[in-house]
Amino acid sequence: MGCDHSIYMFQGDPMAGGQISLISDRIGIAFGEAWVKDGVGNLFFFSNRTGIYQLVPGQQPQRISQQIDSTLIGIDTGTNSIRMTWDDVFQGFHVFVTPLGAAAATTHFFYEARAGAWWQDTFSNPNHNPIASCQFDGNNPDDRVVVIGSWDGVVRYLDRNAQTDDTRIIIS
Repeated sequence: MGCDHSIYMFQGDPMAGGQISLISDRIGIAFGEAWVKDGVGNLFFFSNRTGIYQLVPGQQPQRISQQIDSTLIGIDTGTNSIRMTWDDVFQGFHVFVTPLGAAAATTHFFYEARAGAWWQDTFSNPNHNPIASCQFDGNNPDDRVVVIGSWDGVVRYLDRNAQTDDTRIIIS
């Protein structure tokens, strides 16, 4: 359970002798969907201190965002929606940082777990910034995509083979 300045772990069924353990009394999780799990149960989260951490079950949280901390420190978690979504195709997670007041230019991040590398992403149209996201896990390999709901009310998916984003050229 991620609180503003603490993290607790529930073990077992609370009604059948389970227990609640304090993991941290200093580091918490930012409001909203600011956390994600990978395929093996590791938890990643955007903290109340604007760093991004990995929490391996049974261990203490470890900061993994040192390379981008100078950029993260300026993010206001009260005026931005922080959403994290695991991406099976790219083996990492997206950190969508979207202003809540109105569509505006912003920078998002992607953590490539295999290489431990951070990438910055921007959408050329501010109306495409995600205010909702999830991984759609369909039966067909082409259906396993990250889906985003944007300011303009359109639901899109991230396509690794796309050359354009709604007719705008993708620069990468």
